[in-house]
Amino acid sequence: MKLTNTAIDALDAGKTIRDDAVKGLHVINKNGSKGFYMYYRTKLGDERRPKLGVYGIITLAQARDMGRDILAEVALGNDPKAARDREKGEPTMDALFDYCMKEVWNKGRAWDKQIGWAYNAHVRSRLGKMRVRAVGYQDVLNLRNTMKKSPYAANRIVTFISKMLSTAERLGWRAAGSNPCTLVERFPERKRRRYATPAELVAISRLLDAESERNLRSVAFIYLIMFSGARPSEIAKALPSQIERIEKDGSVHGILRLHGKTSDSTGHDRVVFLPPQAMRVIDKLPKNLGTITGLAAAPTALWARIRKAAGCEDLWARDLRRTFATVGFSAGENAGMVGELLGHQSAQTTKIYAKLMEDPAMASSARIADRMEKLLTSSQPQ
Repeated sequence: MKLTNTAIDALDAGKTIRDDAVKGLHVINKNGSKGFYMYYRTKLGDERRPKLGVYGIITLAQARDMGRDILAEVALGNDPKAARDREKGEPTMDALFDYCMKEVWNKGRAWDKQIGWAYNAHVRSRLGKMRVRAVGYQDVLNLRNTMKKSPYAANRIVTFISKMLSTAERLGWRAAGSNPCTLVERFPERKRRRYATPAELVAISRLLDAESERNLRSVAFIYLIMFSGARPSEIAKALPSQIERIEKDGSVHGILRLHGKTSDSTGHDRVVFLPPQAMRVIDKLPKNLGTITGLAAAPTALWARIRKAAGCEDLWARDLRRTFATVGFSAGENAGMVGELLGHQSAQTTKIYAKLMEDPAMASSARIADRMEKLLTSSQPQ
């Protein structure tokens, strides 16, 4: 008989009713739950009876369309149920992420923690359950577009997914050369040029000094970045035993040697030069903290309060390195020397910071112009 909704509604428990419109399509009532099934034989004669869906969730018309699609595949010599079963056993993006975290990125770096947070925050809910083989261009593009208000983060996420899918290709989890991220255009990024102005530095210093009694270690952490130009991660992992103390001209300087960000590429450990101001900060700290400050990371809570009170909420802790660079340039230091202090691989990288000298340059230009005007007017005949 031809299936109808009325006939399906009246079907008793444990009974089966077949459809004459689509050969092999039938409905089974299992303990009150009615489902659509499709019976067919493969080219080799194997019997298959895949479930298409639950009656009420999918309609009779949808079940017939699905049944016709299955019959078309069978006519071509394929086995749709076997293909679907194989697909169910294929790894998902969640499984790929777990593999990458365990076998590829498990190196104890800060970046490993960042990608873990990024995956859970942005990728898992959208792509996590997808089969690795099935992730395509549109999937990655749609994810990128949900983050268009944060273009920098969106670009990092696309790069991160690309690394995952490249790993999947090496594992044979998807076809070689099929990484869709290579086709996804990145958002334009505006290079960050933020640094503290002289007025902001005065305000920050006053606020830090007011906090020093309650938060000595956190205040010291921030001052060490400002005085040395070191990365927050370098301050966090520095040990007292790694500091060589040097007395020069009546002051104590320090040289901190540690395995830093550029050590692997340059073959040399990172050297952080600690001026007397930085050494005085260190000498005020307790000696049993493990690292020089006893903090595992930059004191974000304190810094958030400080920059808000100072009226510079958009000033990040890492911007203090840029501030260190601009102060150096304003004092007449060349790009090579500032680059050495910042730990850059080359002076070329450091030239980025030279563009931040516009305000000091304008002030200097104004002073020169004032002097020139006086010279010109004083030389005119009476």
